[in-house]
Amino acid sequence: MVYLQSPVVGLSIMLLHDITDTPLYVGKILLYCGSKYSKDIFLVIFAISCTYFRIFNFPMIIYNVFQVGKGTSIHPTCYYIEESFLVVLYLLHVNWEYKI
Repeated sequence: MVYLQSPVVGLSIMLLHDITDTPLYVGKILLYCGSKYSKDIFLVIFAISCTYFRIFNFPMIIYNVFQVGKGTSIHPTCYYIEESFLVVLYLLHVNWEYKI
């Protein structure tokens, strides 16, 4: 059960991060090209999407991992480690969002 649930969590987290990073990379490219107005628009889109996907949606994934981890009897230590790393990652997101 641990081996089947972990890839789904990893894929969900990867999608949340990749969706957010796309406007950031486009904004960086536009910065290097010298397009200031377009760069500002994409960086604002990045800030909004970072807030939505990483601050509001990421706790739903953490909650689901906690729910699945409660009922498992196969390697519960792996779930505790995974849950703690997800909480640390969320705290890092909150810190980074504060700096944005």
